[in-house]
Amino acid sequence: MCGHCDTKNRVDQAHFRCLSCGHTAAADTNAAVNIAFRAARQTAYCAAPPSGGGASTSPAALALGI
Repeated sequence: MCGHCDTKNRVDQAHFRCLSCGHTAAADTNAAVNIAFRAARQTAYCAAPPSGGGASTSPAALALGI
C-alpha cells in the first residue's frame, strides 16, 4: 500500500506484511496487485494520446486518475 520495499516484508513464502505501514496480504496476491498496477501505470504513460489530443480515456489512465 505504501510502496515500502524490504526483503523482511516477506514473513514466509506465502505471507506478506509491510514493516512500514503494516499492510498484510497473501504474498502472491500482493505481488499480482503490484505487477498489475505497474503495468497499468506504464501503459497509461506510454500510450499515444487519443486522436484529436486531450487527456487519455484508457481504463488504466482513468483508474489512476491521469
